Amino acid sequence: MKKPIYIAGAGGHGKVILDILLSSNKRVAGFVDDDNRKAGKIVNKIKIIGRLHDLKKGACVVLAVGDNYIRKKLFYTAVKKGLNVISAVHPSAVLSDCVEIGRGVVIMPGAIINSNSVLDDGSIVNTGATIDHDCLLGRFAQVWPGAHIAGNVRIGDFT
Repeated sequence: MKKPIYIAGAGGHGKVILDILLSSNKRVAGFVDDDNRKAGKIVNKIKIIGRLHDLKKGACVVLAVGDNYIRKKLFYTAVKKGLNVISAVHPSAVLSDCVEIGRGVVIMPGAIINSNSVLDDGSIVNTGATIDHDCLLGRFAQVWPGAHIAGNVRIGDFT
C-alpha cells in the first residue's frame, strides 16, 4: 500500500497540489494548515486534519504554500521534525532524464524542463512554464505560470 501524503497548506496552491497528487495516483491523507480556524474543514473533498506540528516523524508531506519565505520556514520546520518533505510532479509535465530535482520541489501541469537543469530545494515550476537546458532554479524560487526561461539562466534563491 502506498504511504499516505499530507499537504501542508490548504489554500489555492494546496488545491493544485492535491490535483497533482491525485493525478499521480498518490494516496492523500489530508491537509495540514497552521491556521487553527481551518481545522476540520473540507477542501475539495479532503479534510484539514490539523497543523504541520501534529504530524508524526517520518510522515510524507508536500509543501503547498506559494510564498517563498513561508515555504522555506515550513520546509525547515518539517525537516527538523523528521518529516519526509517530498516533491510533487504532475504526470503531464515533461522532464529530461538529466534534470536534477531537490527536496520539496513542485512541478505543475504542462511544465517542460530540459536537459541538465537543476531545481533546488523548495522551488516551484508553475503551470505551462518552460525551463530550457542548463538552467538553475535556486532554493525556494519559482517560475510563474506560462513563463519561458531560455538556456543557461540562473534564477536566484527566493526569486
